[in-house]
Amino acid sequence: MVPMLKKVITFKKGRKCKYQGCKQPLSVYNDGIYCHMHANKSFDEQKVKVLRRLL
Repeated sequence: MVPMLKKVITFKKGRKCKYQGCKQPLSVYNDGIYCHMHANKSFDEQKVKVLRRLL
């Protein structure tokens, strides 16, 4: 029996992280707009902005 192969989804080459001041190129496997280092940081900053609006 031959195993079925799953096609790997890739994204455009040459994209850069959208975090202010970051020039890190994104992996073709990264579907986001931020590099690995800034993905969680940006999410945390967004939570802070939302919480400030609620107070």
